[in-house]
Amino acid sequence: MNSPSGARPSAILPALGQFLGVLVLTGCGLSGCAGQVAGPGYGVLRPVTAEVEGVRFVLRLGPDRAEAVRTSPMLRPDFARVARLAEIAVARKSGCEPRWVVGDPSMLELGLACPGQPVPKMPRGRHVACDILSAAGQGDCG
Repeated sequence: MNSPSGARPSAILPALGQFLGVLVLTGCGLSGCAGQVAGPGYGVLRPVTAEVEGVRFVLRLGPDRAEAVRTSPMLRPDFARVARLAEIAVARKSGCEPRWVVGDPSMLELGLACPGQPVPKMPRGRHVACDILSAAGQGDCG
């Protein structure tokens, strides 16, 4: 059965679904709803909000690691700046000292030096590390 426009409904539905998916993702990016989604291993941790220098984060704090999801919209965010602000937010909320940061300007993972806990090793392979960006001249994490 054809619609009045001549297009079959079965051909319209997938395109409509894709359009709605893009619309939802765009809306989430602008409104910051991505902060409600935890990365692997962080879903069981309670989200905590933080703001540093006007940049908002949703943090999930573990015993030796933390996840920081930036929820503030930023035009061309600089990894080094966002990493520094995430370190400040995590230190304030956890009481631990961040020793390394990996990820990207939207979602970062931090290794924590907490009393009585060893600092975890920095993950390799699945993240963009700060030192790689620094070597490429795209940021200074120091």
